[in-house]
Amino acid sequence: MISTTRSGAIAALAAVALLAVATPAVAKDPGADAPNGHPAISDLSRMTATAAVPPGYPVTGIDVSHHQGTINWSTVAAAGAKFSYAKATEGLSFIDSSFTANFRGAKQNGILAGAYHYARPDKSDGTSQANYFLDHAQYAQDGKTLIPMLDIEWPWEGSGAPSPCYGLSTSQMSTWVKQFVDRVYARTGQRTMIYTNTNWWNPCTGNNATFGANPLFIANYSSTYKPLPAGWNQFTCGSTRTAAPCRATRTCSTEASASSRR
Repeated sequence: MISTTRSGAIAALAAVALLAVATPAVAKDPGADAPNGHPAISDLSRMTATAAVPPGYPVTGIDVSHHQGTINWSTVAAAGAKFSYAKATEGLSFIDSSFTANFRGAKQNGILAGAYHYARPDKSDGTSQANYFLDHAQYAQDGKTLIPMLDIEWPWEGSGAPSPCYGLSTSQMSTWVKQFVDRVYARTGQRTMIYTNTNWWNPCTGNNATFGANPLFIANYSSTYKPLPAGWNQFTCGSTRTAAPCRATRTCSTEASASSRR
């Protein structure tokens, strides 16, 4: 979720996860289209991958924010998207203006829907941000909602946050992430899906390998799917600039939820 146009199509895997990718180890957005999100694709109905996709990943989806404007979800569904993640919150003071329309629009068109929080470890502790996120994420165990997701990576350019690690030490960052995921689990009974990049995670958490029980969502802006961040040897979701491969043959919601409870 590096530049805020977050329309990169996604990939969600099955019961255990399998992930991919690496972006440049820089504090600046590789996409540089807009702050905090994925690089834009010009057509949300375009679901064809341009990067190498591993075999056995037939399910695709998209992730979005207000930067896509009004989305025609029936068109997205007709193009084959099976799931979506929409930005809900950032830090302790930002609610995405398009979240409710995106979240409901996806569900109304038969697309599994999830919410994500853009982490701002420079603003508060992880517990407070998890509470803020869940207070606005409309999470429900209804068979149509994906598990909550934390987007933690480089600060978006212009955010004013210290880059690349928000001014936190590796131990402080690891504590922040644990606070967030523990609070989500306490309130929902679900493990948080973690969206991150190897080139951010390893330096900023000190190669922390203790979060492997959480499903991993990783961006893929190259043709390589490895190495994965410390602690994971598989990924649940993966994102390229234009498409997302998914290993699951059943629904994302069923697979992700089953994975989170193991």
